[in-house]
Amino acid sequence: MRHVFGVLRTQLAASHFYADLDDALPVADCIEDIANTLTHLGDWQSAAQLLGYTDAVRLRTASPMNVGLRAEYDGMVARTRAALGLRFAMLHAAGTRETLPAVMRFLRRMSSLTHARLHAQPYSRG
Repeated sequence: MRHVFGVLRTQLAASHFYADLDDALPVADCIEDIANTLTHLGDWQSAAQLLGYTDAVRLRTASPMNVGLRAEYDGMVARTRAALGLRFAMLHAAGTRETLPAVMRFLRRMSSLTHARLHAQPYSRG
């Protein structure tokens, strides 16, 4: 499990880097990666809200997702929708209304928690 938190930490750092550059599309790409990782950790609510935010960014900027990533993205959405049921639509819609500063504040809090969890996990080679 330790390696998953390491991956999440790297994804969070990348999102902060692009947000500091005020570059919305790479931030959206990073946040989709974060949402995918969160689905594997069982944090379905955060994943749904982050997916709502990235969908709104792509719509606002008229920037479709890379075709090569679509199947993976659709699978992530399907897993999240299945886990949340009717709550998915509500959480996703809430995410579409978020601003980049609000999402980055959320991700900064997540970075702190991830850092703490990473260092609390015993080292594991597997």
